[in-house]
Amino acid sequence: MKRGSLSTRQALLWIISLLVVASMVCSFVTYLQPPRPEPTPLPTPQGVTFEQTATPAPTSTPTAAPQPTAQPAAPPSDG
Repeated sequence: MKRGSLSTRQALLWIISLLVVASMVCSFVTYLQPPRPEPTPLPTPQGVTFEQTATPAPTSTPTAAPQPTAQPAAPPSDG
């Protein structure tokens, strides 16, 4: 039996397998890392106050409706 080089299909299978193993190793290393510390909150700006004010209720103000303008009648067509 002759032992030649790997076929293209076998080489591709080895490459995919090694990529999967490398990905799993990277994920495991990331999992073993200690958790990040909690972020420190940003300080509240001094001298700035945020007050909640009531929104005024809408009032109805009468508005004048536009008056229609008289359109000149079209001349009768001879037809």
